Amino acid sequence: MQNARKQGGKGRRRRINVVWFKHTDLRVHDHAPLKAAHSCRDVPVLHLFVFDPFWFRQKTPICGFPKTGLGRAQFQIEAVRDLEKRLFDVSGHRLCVSANLGAREVFQKIVEQFEVSSVFAFHEICSEELKIQRQVETVVKSQGGLLSLFWGFELYHIDDLPFSPEQPGSRGAFKSYTAFRKRVEEGTDESNFTEIKTVATSTGKERGVQIRRSSENDVEAFLPPDTHGVVWVQSAVSLSRGAHQFASPSAEGSSSGSLLDGITAEALLGIEEESGEKMENRQKDPRAECDFKGGETEALRRLHTFLWGEDSLALEYVGATMTTDPAKSACRDKAMSKLSPYLAHGCLSPRKLYEEIKKYEASVKEGLRKNKKTYWIVHELIWRDFVRFGAMHFGDKIFKLGGIFPSTQGFRGWAWRWSRDRDLFFRWKEGKTGFPFIDCFLRELEATGYCNHMGRECSGWFLCREMGVDWRMGAEWFESVLLDYEPTANWLNWVYRCVPAADGSNIPPAISGEGHILTLQILAWGAQHDPDGVWVRRWIPELQGVAGLLSLSPAGRVGGTSSVGSLVREPWRLMGTFWDEDVETGGSRVVLSDEMLSVSESMGFSRERVERAVAKALRETGDDWVDTDVVVALLVEEGEEGAGENTSDGGQMEGQKREDGKRQQEPDDPKETRTFVYGRDYPKPVVRPMCLTNTEDIEENARFAQAQNAAWVEKLRRSLEMVREGGDLSTLGRVRLKGSTGIGGPQASKLAKEREEERGKSVLVQETEKTENAIQLSEKGAAGSGSQKQGGGGQQGNRSRRWKKT
Repeated sequence: MQNARKQGGKGRRRRINVVWFKHTDLRVHDHAPLKAAHSCRDVPVLHLFVFDPFWFRQKTPICGFPKTGLGRAQFQIEAVRDLEKRLFDVSGHRLCVSANLGAREVFQKIVEQFEVSSVFAFHEICSEELKIQRQVETVVKSQGGLLSLFWGFELYHIDDLPFSPEQPGSRGAFKSYTAFRKRVEEGTDESNFTEIKTVATSTGKERGVQIRRSSENDVEAFLPPDTHGVVWVQSAVSLSRGAHQFASPSAEGSSSGSLLDGITAEALLGIEEESGEKMENRQKDPRAECDFKGGETEALRRLHTFLWGEDSLALEYVGATMTTDPAKSACRDKAMSKLSPYLAHGCLSPRKLYEEIKKYEASVKEGLRKNKKTYWIVHELIWRDFVRFGAMHFGDKIFKLGGIFPSTQGFRGWAWRWSRDRDLFFRWKEGKTGFPFIDCFLRELEATGYCNHMGRECSGWFLCREMGVDWRMGAEWFESVLLDYEPTANWLNWVYRCVPAADGSNIPPAISGEGHILTLQILAWGAQHDPDGVWVRRWIPELQGVAGLLSLSPAGRVGGTSSVGSLVREPWRLMGTFWDEDVETGGSRVVLSDEMLSVSESMGFSRERVERAVAKALRETGDDWVDTDVVVALLVEEGEEGAGENTSDGGQMEGQKREDGKRQQEPDDPKETRTFVYGRDYPKPVVRPMCLTNTEDIEENARFAQAQNAAWVEKLRRSLEMVREGGDLSTLGRVRLKGSTGIGGPQASKLAKEREEERGKSVLVQETEKTENAIQLSEKGAAGSGSQKQGGGGQQGNRSRRWKKT
């Protein structure tokens, strides 16, 4: 292997090609630039990666977050280290690495020492990446070289699309995700209802766009490293001194101290290293399902485990956007593939993943591994292409406050303006909004760099619709902290999925100080996906104490519910004062919140007097709850003649039976019996919440459906084990893929299987379209999320219980 000091002649620069690896293509499989460089048989190759300070030292424009946070910086270091090893193992070639100089400066130094014929790299799409790409192209062309660019981050090749993403209109492909999917998957054009693309296959004509084979871009034969390998040797200087640094092995092939051995995430970000634990030594959060380690080796290992090792795709996988099926919970381990960080960094090619899925589906002749789940993960790869090519179509609109839709681009007719209240935003960022189903995901995100798509979507809706905070602040936080950040996936998801949730005519309640929560998925999806509050309590441990309140209640009910899950997800139930059933006496009683007791006692009113006032207010309103302010106003209006009195029967009223004296006594120290104090142990909500009074019904339906699904999964697991062992499936009976394709055992006819597949696919498309429209709940749809109880009689109504903002 030769270095820059062996240039073949005095005054001559050695002619070379460069493979420019970037953060989104850290692999050796399915790598078109790498293959192209090694196809030039007479030109040596330099393999280069640049830790460009722009991505680590630069701050986001509004909030000032690092563009790359510590977690993702560590992931990238691990991925580059793995690339260095794999490249050497498969080819004998070395990876040259630079830090503390931008890509333009690095290439300026390279062209000074070498005659660069071509630089091979992948295409970029977004403005900041394109700016760097153009800078490098200018430098290379100034010395007579070329920048040769390839496509490979996407599942579909851009040249195979039946439309041009950059052209205005793009034949309607970006009206919606469904429009895009139909064009690439079915080959239909909604604008003129004609077939617009067919591809030839070995079996004839097939609708849709063909996905190219990943092996087409695998290097068939690497150039010999001893004659065609290039190592760029420069003196190494400490990152902390702000100087540039290059590292590579020596010309003889022995290591001379790779830069990667000394580089840290803290150094890349310019953070002073303290005595605390470094990112590279940090242990996995015990609450997290997996420990993300960067690199192609880890990506392929996880893919093998996910498919072949544990059969998770056929058994436990739910998918990023499967939010409507009560039998599926996205809040469980193995519900997601957790491959997104590897796809985002190019450690795993989407075409490689697609091919492995197809092999997996076909691996058992009985069809046990082919179901709606295996299609759903392909559907998510198509969504990934939609946001990628969509970013080309919409351009910089995806970074603008108005987003990509006409309804959000103009604010002249809006009744409000986006807020940049930093205190409000940081309550959201830190998972302290007071809405547990939002906070749990945001806390998981900060702790691990990952949360599922449902959590990102719900938190994004809440930031836009309820808080009215400039959504770009949320997008900047995601950009900094997400392990699987990629600009098109992050920013276009915000403008396509979250920004339209904001309504120009309805002022967000956090801005107006009035109104209540509007995004009822936060309540309904919480009950469906986490019926017992297990996931919420995993990430918000202070809510563990809520269960203790139910055990203290004589009736076993607190806040109108006997469900721990309901109380965990809706802790504001502890804020209200309301009638509740007294199970032991058969009557009813008034339940007083901590807030009500604290306020009334501070004003000198006895508990009995407060109970009488509450009962009166409840009877007059016909409701089953009352605000503290209403009761205080009533007490003041009646005068203070009863203040301080402690009558033995003051709390008894018609229709209400008092508890015995022992229960009526207050403990000397509330902490002795209360394990959780609302407002102290967990914050009260930033906007006025709601309670869905049929939440226990939603929970029960979810538990039943998920139990059925678990039984089916266990039966399928045994079937797959028997197939691997060569056993007889007939002893287990027919295995039906409940809710999906319905493919059965070996006796099922081919025609029946095909019919079931089509039926399952139709259901999947319907669910996809429903999910697309979920961000714009109508009031009718919101009310339909669950019928509500009115008053103390338990009659069913159509409204939610609303609580006063505190």
